[in-house]
Amino acid sequence: MTSFDIGSLLRFKPPQYLCEKCYGLYPLILFPDKKTEKIICPICKVEYMPTDEYGKYGCGRYLDDTNMKVNYKDLFGHAKELALISARAKRPSIDYPLLRVLYEALEKAEVFVHFTTYGISHNMIGALKLISLRVPVRGIVSNVDSNTLDELIKHKAEAPGFDVKAYGTESSWRDMPHQKLIVIDGLMAFKGAANLTLNAWRKATIGKDMVEVVTDVKEVIQIHNRYFSPIWAELSTVGGQIEMSTVPF
Repeated sequence: MTSFDIGSLLRFKPPQYLCEKCYGLYPLILFPDKKTEKIICPICKVEYMPTDEYGKYGCGRYLDDTNMKVNYKDLFGHAKELALISARAKRPSIDYPLLRVLYEALEKAEVFVHFTTYGISHNMIGALKLISLRVPVRGIVSNVDSNTLDELIKHKAEAPGFDVKAYGTESSWRDMPHQKLIVIDGLMAFKGAANLTLNAWRKATIGKDMVEVVTDVKEVIQIHNRYFSPIWAELSTVGGQIEMSTVPF
């Protein structure tokens, strides 16, 4: 019988908040720096500016009020569902391929899906747009042709929750991100060499491309904040400071 130490629950720190600029994952509430008294995102370095509405210790309340809080309906039940899916990813087969695992994981998303890829199939775009009708889907896609770029960026009204930053084929190879990552709710991630294309994921099922599933939440947060958030912040229209207010000025 496999043992389980309930003390491990004390070390379980899932994401609590998202950064408004980079969508970085915070396991803890942001507090002012002890020396500078500034509230700085540790990932993108945006500064949250106190206001009369939200003082210097009000960042958590501000992120909560602006829908940047990560709300799980049933955290442990949801984590168990994703864990069961991840177990199948470790034993892919012709009868249970990795694409099915991915689709099942996406279908279970209840907070967000974030991804980066170098190339994407139109089928994948359709699947992600469908998921975005339930939860926000944000992605960074490199090396896309004009037809794919049109599908990713235009027709916003069809899937308002689908938000993509894209690098067209005319972009400099040096500037385009090359990482491949899918993060679901900050609890589970797929990483590896496979792009978000049908061919790549089908090859991964037979061991001719690589997809690795990550369920260590600390590692999921780390790889998300290292490979997704800095690029998103770089492409964001949000400046270096965010005034904490829900009142229009």
